[in-house]
Amino acid sequence: MISSFWSILVLSVLVGCICCISSWTLTYLDSYQPGMVFPTPLALAQFSRGFHMTYGVVVLNGIMAMLTVIWSLT
Repeated sequence: MISSFWSILVLSVLVGCICCISSWTLTYLDSYQPGMVFPTPLALAQFSRGFHMTYGVVVLNGIMAMLTVIWSLT
């Protein structure tokens, strides 16, 4: 049982990260000026100029993919 817990956890985190990275890339490529402002999650300078809502949706997309995998495998 413990082995299945860890396999589900690792698989769901992996799917969530893949979904988040692919969404992040698509959002970056669809931005107004690609290459000019590419905020990273830990860049504090970006928060002083305002939070980009689209990148928040990208993170939420990854979290929802992770929760969907957990829900479907349990």
